[in-house]
Amino acid sequence: MTTRNDGVHGVLDLEKDATVKVVPGRGGVTVRAVCGTVLVTQAGDLEDHVLERGMEHRFRGRGLVVAWALDPSRLSVVHAGAGRDVASAPLTPAGAAS
Repeated sequence: MTTRNDGVHGVLDLEKDATVKVVPGRGGVTVRAVCGTVLVTQAGDLEDHVLERGMEHRFRGRGLVVAWALDPSRLSVVHAGAGRDVASAPLTPAGAAS
C-alpha cells in the first residue's frame, strides 16, 4: 500500500489501494471523488465514508483525514477558505519543488 502525505489542495490520482493523508485547516476540508471509489475517514470521527464518482464529504474537524482508493480514483481536495475552485488544479505533494 502506498501512502502519500499531501498537505495542500487540488486534484490527486490514486491507484487502487493507494492512500493519501490530508491535514485540514481551521475551516475543515472537502474531499470529492471525481472518479472511482474511495473510503475516507477522519481522526476523532467514528464514521467512515465511502465516496463514489461525484460524491463529496465535508470534514469540519481538524483531525487528520485519510483517503483509501478502493478502485483507481481521482480525488478533489478543497480546504475551506481556499477562495477558488481548485477541482482542475494539480495537487502538489508536500515538499515538492514548485
